Amino acid sequence: DVGGKFLCGECALLLQEEMERMIAECKLDCQAYQQALGSLERGDEGGSGGNGGGSDAPTASATASASSPVMTEEQFEREILKCKEEERKEVQKIQKLEQQLQELGEERLGLDRQQEELDELEDHYWRRFNHYKFELDAFNEEKHALVSKIEGASAQLELLKRTNIYNDVFHIWHDGPFGTINSFRMGRTSKIQVEWDEINAAWGQAVLLLHTMASSCEFEFSQNKLIPMGSYPKVSDGKNTYELYGPVTQFLRANYDKAMCVFLQCLQEFSVYAKEYDIAHQTKPPFQLPYKIEGDKVCGHTVRLRFNAHEKWTKALKYLLANLKVTLVWLTSSGPLAKPVNSSAATVGTS
Repeated sequence: DVGGKFLCGECALLLQEEMERMIAECKLDCQAYQQALGSLERGDEGGSGGNGGGSDAPTASATASASSPVMTEEQFEREILKCKEEERKEVQKIQKLEQQLQELGEERLGLDRQQEELDELEDHYWRRFNHYKFELDAFNEEKHALVSKIEGASAQLELLKRTNIYNDVFHIWHDGPFGTINSFRMGRTSKIQVEWDEINAAWGQAVLLLHTMASSCEFEFSQNKLIPMGSYPKVSDGKNTYELYGPVTQFLRANYDKAMCVFLQCLQEFSVYAKEYDIAHQTKPPFQLPYKIEGDKVCGHTVRLRFNAHEKWTKALKYLLANLKVTLVWLTSSGPLAKPVNSSAATVGTS
């Protein structure tokens, strides 16, 4: 403890070495003083003995004094002054060291404060780091959840893209000798007298399907026009409008036949458009109807009901629906509404 302040180990060691050196020098000074004092005392005793004894022979002390140098009072004073000057310098060194020690202590306090601040900053940093890490983990979990939802939605979207809504809305198939659309039979035979309400519904679905396909392609018929009206569809040739529903009597068969022929012309015209579309888009082979349409006939069978057997009329309508289904498949597979489908629809079989 120097000046009421505690020293560090290194500074205390330096101070101890300096004090030991000063003590050693003081001891040397004391030895010199003792020698000088002894010499003076021996000189005084030698002078007294010579005066009292009256002997002129030199004594042993005188011989020793003569052989060793004797410091004068002036030299002694100078030596004392010299020692005091050295002591003063050493004191100054001690004060300087104490000042340096004080400065080092203050610097250490400053470094300790900086260390505390750095520790506090480090603690604050790690707290913020842990907080952000927690938020990052939460965001990553949310991100993974969103990615999973997006993947699920994408898979659902792809499934919907592959879904052919036209095949679901307009399901064309066959039932024995009849072609069917949405389970409605089209035609009648001598053994199976299909009700006109069912035939009308079938024609209504067929007119609606062909009209929808043409509208989705922004295709307009050159002269004819389809008028879907549920189970009471109509068609127009640009001059007259014909009803495509029954019941049909002998007097109304001509108009009914004309309506079916107009529908057949519309289907033929749309098939020509489909073929030209494939040629323009270099699709090979280009579209072609499986059952050729010539005038009022499909694959050699007329769609007219007048002067025609019901079985032949029904077969012509079955071929007509088969052509309509193939046209629908083209529209959704390679036409303007092309999209991948799970399976290709088959054409209506014939008996």
